[in-house]
Amino acid sequence: MPLYVCKLADGEQPLFLRLLAGPSVDTLSFVLREQPSGEVMWDAFSIPELHNFLRILDREEKEQVQLLISRYASYKQKLEELLRATGHPG
Repeated sequence: MPLYVCKLADGEQPLFLRLLAGPSVDTLSFVLREQPSGEVMWDAFSIPELHNFLRILDREEKEQVQLLISRYASYKQKLEELLRATGHPG
């Protein structure tokens, strides 16, 4: 499948184009990417979009913290059980 890279014009509607292409992802698919430099052009986003990014990042951060807390608690419990099983005080 040929790959065509282009920047969408302000008036283009990628979701509508995807809908017109039908269900097959072989017909048409989109990949969003950063600038070639790897930098995000933050000034291209509206204030509500930026606030939404912050909400998403906050939620993801909370999820990661909870995951780490859960893993730590699990490892701690297993270590304490192992220490008790080998006769070492916990």
